[in-house]
Amino acid sequence: PIRICKVAGLLQNPLTVLACVVFLMLSVGVFGSLCCLASAMRNAERPGPPVLQDGLDDKALRTPFYIQDYRERLQCPHQEEQAASNSSFDGDELRVMTWNVEWAFATSGARVDWIKDVVEKAGSTVAKRCPQNLFDRSLIERPFRKGHPCYSASTMTHHLQHVAKFLKSVEKTPHIVNLVEVDSCDAVRAIGQDLPAHKPYLVYGSDDRTTEQVGLLSSLPMAQDLQRFDDSELTPVPGNEHCDKTMGQRGLSKHYVAKFEVRGRTVYVIGLHLKSMRQEEEGDACSIREAEAKIIDKVLARLHAKDPSAEFIVLGDFNDFDPDVPGRRQHFFGKRIELGSYTGCDGEGEQAEIQDEGFLGQRSRVFRLIKGDGANSSRPQLVNLMSRVEQPRRYTHMSSHHTPYASMCGASFWPSGCKLRHHRSQMLADNEYDVRDCGSDGLIDHVLVSPGLAAVVKEVNILNEADFAQVYSSEEAVMKTSKNGRWKHFDGRKVDKLRKHRDRDPNAEGFNPSDHLPVMVTFDLSSFPAPR
Repeated sequence: PIRICKVAGLLQNPLTVLACVVFLMLSVGVFGSLCCLASAMRNAERPGPPVLQDGLDDKALRTPFYIQDYRERLQCPHQEEQAASNSSFDGDELRVMTWNVEWAFATSGARVDWIKDVVEKAGSTVAKRCPQNLFDRSLIERPFRKGHPCYSASTMTHHLQHVAKFLKSVEKTPHIVNLVEVDSCDAVRAIGQDLPAHKPYLVYGSDDRTTEQVGLLSSLPMAQDLQRFDDSELTPVPGNEHCDKTMGQRGLSKHYVAKFEVRGRTVYVIGLHLKSMRQEEEGDACSIREAEAKIIDKVLARLHAKDPSAEFIVLGDFNDFDPDVPGRRQHFFGKRIELGSYTGCDGEGEQAEIQDEGFLGQRSRVFRLIKGDGANSSRPQLVNLMSRVEQPRRYTHMSSHHTPYASMCGASFWPSGCKLRHHRSQMLADNEYDVRDCGSDGLIDHVLVSPGLAAVVKEVNILNEADFAQVYSSEEAVMKTSKNGRWKHFDGRKVDKLRKHRDRDPNAEGFNPSDHLPVMVTFDLSSFPAPR
């Protein structure tokens, strides 16, 4: 109001100013009340969700793409017709990449049609709406933030373009690219649009909430159609007190199995995306992931029994930490930070003693189950190739706003409703701790291989060189001190801003359009052992 009065040139008389301000504030109040009343009337007149038609029921609605036509339009599992002489890859070098491309969804196609034709007409929130501006906003369970790929059709289109441009810019193009968080063959095809030798493949899974899938681009000929398995496992998998919640019968919703012939040997590539770490109660998420890992163990055992000479590559977003391969979280720039606890608030906003997460996160046995236990397993034990990356650069997920060592580093965020003062950093500005050890960037994308392939690995690289130089080059680059200069802490907000600013420009040094970083593995097949 004062700015408006200034513009009107009414600041000469104080009484005139006061009258102007009061009048404008009353006008705003009356206008707001009328808007609220109009909105309430519209909501009152709005009919409720329509009744399901044509005999559809809740069970049918929860079954993703139960109309077969939708599902068939989303996937492309079929191998290309190959001449017999072109059915095997005989090159000397094989490059394989895995990358979570963060909600790289197509803005049109069968998924969008399904939501409009079925889900919205039923008034259901069963599926995520991406891009959200194409759908009824009142049915969106949690709107996407501004800047998220799914925020609008425009952001979604730009995101796909940027992912495609990044992939094309990789110095040595991978022969096989595992893509996590795509929605359809259309999305996979769009990402590989600048790689004419690569064919898109995707077989639709069973995640009907996020509708996220795992697909791949390959310049290698497939030996058979892309497959997925419908195995399920009862939770919890016995033997782990940290992951002992009953979460029902669980399947492996996001995965595929691809078969290739490489120098006369069968190589199975299993792409996956395991359950996220989000949970309502401690132990929920890892109980599901352990069941998923048990399914992978059974699939590997079956494939090995069918062909004992076959080699395996299991790769993707595991949403978990391998205790045998500590990531950047346990790399100590300064004095080692020990696990502890602090007084904070639980998810309900109630006061509680909070334990540090540490580098092991939810303390699951996911990797033990997938790798196999050697002597007690009928199949070969897998090797996690992330151990061959230098430890300071072992991070694939960029999430700097949270710390696994909050008791020492301070709690950045407080649950809503918590009335306690924030737990502050316990690091004195002049002590031996280094705030870079507080960051939460984690190693959750992995590549596991069987012994024959592990023996011919030439190079393993996380494409984070530029990001590491920008964020972790020095403590001063990410450190913030208290006003009195006594305390220091990791400035996660500064890091977030740096990355967001950088990733708006596809030509910027270190540009990455996803919140995950790609992993590239190169195999030297010139010494690949002959079939047994």
